[in-house]
This record gives sequence, C-alpha cells and structure tokens, in this order.
Amino acid sequence: MTAQPTSPSEAHEALRETHRDRATGEFGRQPRSGPIDLPPPDAPLSLVSLHGTGTFDFPGVFSNADELIKFWTTVDIPDRALGSTKLAHEQRWERALADTTREFEASHGPLPVGRPMPEFNAYIEARERYYEENLYSHHLVKGIPRVLGVQQVRPLVIATKMWASARALPEAERNRVHNLPVTFPDHDQRNWTIATLVGRWRSHEIESQMNEWSMLRRQDR
Repeated sequence: MTAQPTSPSEAHEALRETHRDRATGEFGRQPRSGPIDLPPPDAPLSLVSLHGTGTFDFPGVFSNADELIKFWTTVDIPDRALGSTKLAHEQRWERALADTTREFEASHGPLPVGRPMPEFNAYIEARERYYEENLYSHHLVKGIPRVLGVQQVRPLVIATKMWASARALPEAERNRVHNLPVTFPDHDQRNWTIATLVGRWRSHEIESQMNEWSMLRRQDR
C-alpha cells in the first residue's frame, strides 16, 4: 500500500512526481498553484481580455483593427451558427412575401378560388406583376439577394461580425475594418469591402441571430 503524504511539502512533491516523464526523468507542465499575479493595490483587476481572445458567441475586447481581423478570420464558427444565419435570411424572404401578399389582397381581394379560370388567371397575373414591382426583381427581395448559398454563409457571417465588432473601436481603427477589401463568392464579382458587403446583404439586420445560442432560443419557444 502506497504511503500517504503527511505534510504540505510531501503532498507538493507527490504532485510533482505525477508530472514526471518516466522516460527522461524531467518534469512536464504542472497545474498552477499558489497566489495569482494581482495588479497593484490602487489598480483595478481587469476581468476581460484586451488581446482579442474569446469564442464566436462570446468574443473578447479588441483594442485595434489587427486584433479584430485576426480573431474573426481564425475563430471557429459552429455549424449551428451558420445554419441559424441561413435560416434567418430565408425567414426574411418568407416575411417579405407574406407582407406583400397581404398588401396585394387588401386592394384586390383574396385568391378567387372556385371562380372561372379567366378570372383566376387574371388575378394570378396581377399578383405576379405586383410582386415584381414591390417585392423582387433581378433575384433581389426588397433589395436583398434572394438566395444565400451554402458557400456564401460563412464569409457573410465573418464580414458581419467584423463590421459589428468594429463599432466599438476608435474611428480610425473602425474605418480600417469597414474599408477592408474582401472577396465574396457571388456572380457580381464586385470589389467588395466589409462595409459594402454587409450593406448589400443588409446582414447587420440579422447579426444578433447569427449566434449559436439564438437558434437554441428559438427552439425553446
């Protein structure tokens, strides 16, 4: 039976032995013990990181554009957050369609089910013209691209999070982020910046729904 340590020094030595490399006899990394490094008595203890650390849902504080850009281009983005973003974009389209249909029916009446075919077809044609004038044109819905492709979700999320986080930076650093040239997989082949990409997709409107926990919250309702 192994003897148990009888004093603090013996306990500490036993703990060190559990981290000894049996092949080399050297000690590996040990858990930190003892008091932490505290700031001077007259200085506050910072509870947030100022070095751009954190997670996708809960990023740290950024002090400049470089920290922000490095974080958002390297942080792991959960699949659930990507799915939540695509869903939020599609729901915008569904809401826009429902709102526009109600507007049309307010002036033209409901769909004439059971009426003669010429009357029914004329209603459908009039509604389609109304959609084209007030809802979508050139693959846009209320000015927003209608379809968010699978390969477009991740870069749009990164750009949107960078745009949103940059609002807390000083003006010069914020402008560096917003004016950063970026590429985006679309048919327009435009010279995008963070700001123009977010503005084109109006993705700032769904930024709060891009987080992984936002989908969980909707499921709980």
